[in-house]
Amino acid sequence: MIKQLWLNFIFFFVFLGISSAKDNLEADSLLLLLKNTTNAITQVDIHNELAWLYRRSDTEQALFYAEKALLLADSVNYIDGKASAYLRKGAVLQNQSKIKEALVQYENSLQLYQQLNNKNKTASCYFNMALAYEEIVNYKESIANFEKALSVYNDLKMTNRVTKCYYNIGVIYEQAGNYQKAIENLQKSLAFETESENKSGIARCYIWIGNVYDSWGDYENASKYFEKANTVFKELDDQEGVAYCLNNLGNIYEVWSNYEKAIEYFNKALAIEIEICDSSSISGTWLNIGSIYSTIGDFPMALQYYHKALEMATIINDESMLSLCLSYIGDVFEIKGNYNEAIAHYHKSLEIETALKDKSRMAFCYNNVGDIHKKLSDLIRAIEYYEKALMVYKELGELEGISASYSNIGSVYTQLNEFEKAIKYYKKAIKLDTEMANKSGIANCSHALGQIYLKQKKTEDAIHAFKASLVLYKSLAENGSIATNLISLGETYESMKQYKKAINSYLEGIEIAQEIGSKTDIKVASKGLSACYENTSNIEKALKYYKLFKTTNDSIFNVESSIKISQIESKFELEKKEQRIELQKNQMAKKDLEIKQQRLFKNILFAGIAILVLIAGIIIRAYIQKRKAHALILLQKTDISEKKAALEQNKEEMLLQNEDLHQQNEEIIAQRDEIEQQQQKLLKINQEVRGSINYAERIQKSILPDESILAENLSDHFIYYKPRDIVSGDFYWFRKVKNYLIITAVDCTGHGVPGAFMSMLGISFLNEIVSKSRFDSTDLILNRLREKVKSALKQKITLGESMDGMDMSLCIINLETNELQYSGAHSPLYIIRNGKLIHFKADRQPIAIYLKEKPFTQHNMQLKKGDCLYLFSDGYMDQFGGPNQKKFSSSRFRELLIANYTLPFNIQKEILNDTFYKWRNGYEQMDDLMVMGLKV
Repeated sequence: MIKQLWLNFIFFFVFLGISSAKDNLEADSLLLLLKNTTNAITQVDIHNELAWLYRRSDTEQALFYAEKALLLADSVNYIDGKASAYLRKGAVLQNQSKIKEALVQYENSLQLYQQLNNKNKTASCYFNMALAYEEIVNYKESIANFEKALSVYNDLKMTNRVTKCYYNIGVIYEQAGNYQKAIENLQKSLAFETESENKSGIARCYIWIGNVYDSWGDYENASKYFEKANTVFKELDDQEGVAYCLNNLGNIYEVWSNYEKAIEYFNKALAIEIEICDSSSISGTWLNIGSIYSTIGDFPMALQYYHKALEMATIINDESMLSLCLSYIGDVFEIKGNYNEAIAHYHKSLEIETALKDKSRMAFCYNNVGDIHKKLSDLIRAIEYYEKALMVYKELGELEGISASYSNIGSVYTQLNEFEKAIKYYKKAIKLDTEMANKSGIANCSHALGQIYLKQKKTEDAIHAFKASLVLYKSLAENGSIATNLISLGETYESMKQYKKAINSYLEGIEIAQEIGSKTDIKVASKGLSACYENTSNIEKALKYYKLFKTTNDSIFNVESSIKISQIESKFELEKKEQRIELQKNQMAKKDLEIKQQRLFKNILFAGIAILVLIAGIIIRAYIQKRKAHALILLQKTDISEKKAALEQNKEEMLLQNEDLHQQNEEIIAQRDEIEQQQQKLLKINQEVRGSINYAERIQKSILPDESILAENLSDHFIYYKPRDIVSGDFYWFRKVKNYLIITAVDCTGHGVPGAFMSMLGISFLNEIVSKSRFDSTDLILNRLREKVKSALKQKITLGESMDGMDMSLCIINLETNELQYSGAHSPLYIIRNGKLIHFKADRQPIAIYLKEKPFTQHNMQLKKGDCLYLFSDGYMDQFGGPNQKKFSSSRFRELLIANYTLPFNIQKEILNDTFYKWRNGYEQMDDLMVMGLKV
């Protein structure tokens, strides 16, 4: 039986963007303008325009320009440009389906626009956030943000934006199943569109109001609005819109069982679709026509149209349509009792929908596969598939799907003889079907209740239920269901030994079943007729129908069919595994590309660091030259003093040597001028090096992770991060992957530029390891990281060989179960629980080459709410100071943490900072500092 009508056709999502050639032309103009301007504000605006231009066609390029705009705007404190960059970056991330990341950017933009009191842009942020929440099916947040945008646009009297807000709110309410609210908002949007005489907008509103009434089961109003939309589309000469309306009207006439009128509308739509070469819609219309033939029991015609639709979908590579065709063909085979063909088609459809991640269609396929298992009496598998479908439909809020799943589960409980549970589920389904005015659904459930009453020997209740459903089926002209219902009435009369009534019902039912080729109904009716004729001593007819029963039963189900179905399901599972392998290969190829890009970035970074080292060498050389020059000046001054003393003692000799002294004085002045020039050069070089290192600091900070990840997933946290020489060899890193939070604190060999070099290497390797989904255990991550460091630095166990590397502590927290994994290389982990410190010791080996190298150890612990975790480098504990000029020490550090762990984490950070400065007491900072506190 057809379980879902093809109601939604793609028709008005028209591409309104600029052509690729025009995009390139505009981009070239902007790039030329960028090249010829030195004004930083203008540069920010141009980068933002480029990001917006590329937001759909090249998202990576768009992100590059948005990031560039952010950096430039930040450097010149251009708040409006920064807010615009955040907004554009959010739009690009949304186009990449990275909705959570997009929402973060929208929030950043919103805060800045609110700070600037820019109401128009504030509303734009709300509007974009609403669209993002709609994509992740968070209807509550979506509506809330649309309403915030609506409020601002109303204040600004921006009618066109107010209209769009009402329209979008209406669409969301329809998706959420709140049809009354949907109609109210769409009518408001329609009023504005009518006032502005925007025919295209009017037609769009008519269509959606029609869709809402259709979903609501109010087909009279639905047809009224589809007719209105059709009239407007004709005025606009929008053939695609006209075809869409005709298809919807055809669907409504099918629901009304006016099949002749339905086919008439479908054929009108088909003629337009062929004229405008709309292949996808042609395929869908053929499906609609096939559905009608299937409903009235003309299966050869139904299959003919379904195969035409399938062929078209294959030609245009429309996988969604292809899946739908396979499901409809499977329905026909199921009705005809050819279960192996039915389940083969259903599994092919499920395979496609799983790849497309279309949850509604996956649920539809789950129900279909469940039907086959039920008919094969594999009830455990049947209920498993039905419950999968119910869970998805509830998640999506699809009432029709929920009702169908309730009915299916009820049918399984019926076969399990758990009648009370079955009745409960059927009544739930009838309640929903009544709300939707779904006569077919009510009839199906009434028939099912009749079968339960028959099994309970409540024959009067059974007859009442069967007759009620028969009236509905006849009003709908559903021949297949009429046949099944008549045969069920025959079974009831047979159980009451009213054989004449039973034979009449059986004969009426089997006649229809033979006309439409329903083997299941023929089997049941022929068996019942054989028994009734035997009980009335008509042996000839009893034998005739028994033979028909055996022939039909053998053709429906045999051992070979059962084996073939198992093979089909095994093949389906195998194909799914092969697809997962292929997907993993594609992901690995993508990651390889990302790694190459990262390597390019690292090479550029290393080149920059090499330049910094070269500049540092120049500075040192210049400094040595300066020292030599100073020494030379002192020597010259001494020489002059001695000569002056000699001149005082012997004026005659001084007069004679005056010419020589004058010449020497000129040489001294020349040397002094040269020294002053060298000092100026040295000062300039020093400023350039300082600027380069400051820029390196910004680069290093930019690749550190955003603390919002910790804020979203932990109760509280702080990061106390204090490099010794601007750039740091210490770094922190964390990432959320699925329901895991991966956190590490790392102390690289050295500090300043060398340490920063190592930190860049560490961050890059961690990103690479975790990006390949290798976040399974902390010990394996450290082992992999060590191998990468050894390979990158070409380390070998050789006398005098550099042992550069990293010390680190690494944690993985399962956010659902609060289970903790920890591994460490020289860096321990402290956990404070109820005032007691738990000390997890690290392995005494670095992330580098090591003489006694062994695999790292993994520690596990069940965290509790309120546990405080501390990860750190050794810089804090190794700082010299205090009254006795000693190291701060790890024992003092632990006491400090225990004394303050109950305080808010921002206060703990201030205490750590104040304690450190007091302890230093004027001493130079010895090393980079990094302490990270986390509260579960």
